[in-house]
Amino acid sequence: FGSSFDDEYDFGASQMSRRSALRSLNLGTGASMRDIKTSYRKLAKLYHPDKCGRDGSMSKDECETRFIKVQESYEYLQGKNKRKASKGFRI
Repeated sequence: FGSSFDDEYDFGASQMSRRSALRSLNLGTGASMRDIKTSYRKLAKLYHPDKCGRDGSMSKDECETRFIKVQESYEYLQGKNKRKASKGFRI
């Protein structure tokens, strides 16, 4: 079987799959949209460049990189569910 658009998506220069997007949000494969949204909000707040790195545990660049990865993962998963809904699948 070849890879389909639903399994992998080219986000910028890197390939993203549902599994890697969920992993970026610290979630397992059985996560619901509610779990995804909750984890996204928690991690976005944690890694936001204006908030992260004040205590010296992470550099501002490292915080920004993680924030972007979390944001891209959430947008990918959100878009994937919107595509399913438009095809008539229940979410």
